[in-house]
Amino acid sequence: MNFGSRAGRVGVYDIGLGAVGAEWNLHGRIGGMDRWDLLIVLFAGYVAVMSLVRLMARRRNELVDHVRQQINEQRPKKKPAADDAGQDAA
Repeated sequence: MNFGSRAGRVGVYDIGLGAVGAEWNLHGRIGGMDRWDLLIVLFAGYVAVMSLVRLMARRRNELVDHVRQQINEQRPKKKPAADDAGQDAA
């Protein structure tokens, strides 16, 4: 961090974001973005995350249905009891 270039400026706060080193100032700007840019980025992130969640849920449901189908195919078929009794009498 270069503290020499910010020594005379008032209202600049450092936020500990690791390598990003974002700065908020009194005009509501972070880095080179104003509030509207930040809102757009947050909205786009929300839409992206919600879309990913929906895609993952749909894929999970497809896999569950596929596994249930395989389990049902592997189970032995049971004959109804009425058919067995009729065949024994004949």
